[in-house]
Amino acid sequence: MCFSPVLEINMQSESNVTVRDDIDDIDTNMYQPLSYPLSFQVSLTGFLMLEIVLGLGSNLTVLVLYCMKSNLINSVSNIITMNLHVLDVIICVGCIPLTIVILLLSLESNTALICCFHEACVSFASVSTAINVFAITLDRYDISVKPANRILTMGRAVMLMTSIWIFSFFSFLIPFIEVNFFSLQSG
Repeated sequence: MCFSPVLEINMQSESNVTVRDDIDDIDTNMYQPLSYPLSFQVSLTGFLMLEIVLGLGSNLTVLVLYCMKSNLINSVSNIITMNLHVLDVIICVGCIPLTIVILLLSLESNTALICCFHEACVSFASVSTAINVFAITLDRYDISVKPANRILTMGRAVMLMTSIWIFSFFSFLIPFIEVNFFSLQSG
């Protein structure tokens, strides 16, 4: 949306003179967003691809090693830690490739839905990572304070993990709620 500004200046000297200048010859492309520079796209895409490869490799290795030892799965601390590794795999498979797509798309195209979905993924990843790290911190505190009589039992750990995933899912919906995506009104 381009407005043609009107410049009005009242000059006072010997007489009052009103100067009116209509600016109609402003290039309309000035208000169009430019795409990212190619060097920025290449370097950031390369970094994100490296993050995907290293993230998937390390997190899947840890998950496979945990699952190979059945006694490791029975530990509350390992279940909470495995939850963070599962989240990291989801981020590497879903969120990072979507960031690369957003980076490579032209900014001039209509990408509102993709950008909203990207914001939802970022919201999900940040909230769930923060909550998982907090849960790991609580578990470590529980181990150090009461190692013999732990408050965080297996049943409570399962409830904690379930609540983390429910809260993370609701954080995923926040960008869609902000833009009234689920509204039944036709606009």
